[in-house]
Parts: sequence; C-alpha cells; structure tokens
Amino acid sequence: MRATTDPVFPVWRPEYVFRVAEYIPDGSILVDDNGALLGFGGSDHTLISSWLIRGQLPSVLSKQPIRYDRVPLQGYMVEAVQIGGAIKFASGFYVAQGHRQIPEIRRGDIIIRINNEPVKDEHLARMVLLSPDDLSVAIVRDGMEQEVNIRKIAY
Repeated sequence: MRATTDPVFPVWRPEYVFRVAEYIPDGSILVDDNGALLGFGGSDHTLISSWLIRGQLPSVLSKQPIRYDRVPLQGYMVEAVQIGGAIKFASGFYVAQGHRQIPEIRRGDIIIRINNEPVKDEHLARMVLLSPDDLSVAIVRDGMEQEVNIRKIAY
C-alpha cells in the first residue's frame, strides 16, 4: 500500500509500506521460515523492513549520536521522460521541491539513475538510504540528460 495519499513525498521515505494481516505488538521481530529477518512490527500493523534496519544499524550500535543521512528532495514518480525531443519510457523521480544544500538538483529535474542504477519506485528509498554518502545521480533537465554528484546531508 502507498505510505501516503499525498502525491509528493520525500525521496528517502519508502513510497510503499507493507501491512501484516494479523495483529502483532509494536516491536515484534518477524522472520521467515529460514530464520532470516524480515523486519519489525510497527504501528497500525505495518512492517519496518529489515533493509531499513540494516541501514541504520551501524549508527545505532556506535557510541556517537544516531545519524540520519538523507537527500532532502521531494517529488513524485514518473513513468516517462523526454530526452532530446524523444519520449523515453523509463521511471524517474520528478523533483517538485529541491533543497538549498543540494544546488546540483533543482525543481523540475527528473532523477533517472542513482549510482548507475535505474530509479524504480519500489526501491527508491532503499537506493538513497543504503547508498554511500556521495552519490552519482543522472538527471534529465530541460530535455537533456546529465550526471551530477551530490552528498547526503546529516540530520
């Protein structure tokens, strides 16, 4: 299910969440038949995915304050982009709101690849949150594809 009814969402927040059919208390550990961690039970029967937990684990286990590194852009997914006058059917993230600390990407840009991996709505948050601090991002701006390098911002 979609995590929000608002069409604009932060690039780092998963667009979809999973719900568990049966009631489980918040914080319950969910594993598959082989014992692999699926995630934890969250509020309203939601599943906090294991990839999200693994991405934050080093920060949680350190003696330093927990660090949340994000790319603070907001927008929505698109299924086609115009490059050089031709329509290309490829998913991308339309940037509806940029951020002053990331001037390389601005409103109206469409992110089509992150670290050379195509942007897909079901994996976008994972791509952003689990990637290194420095990202290579392919964008379409004014019908032309270009590569920019950005750095995550600590929150």
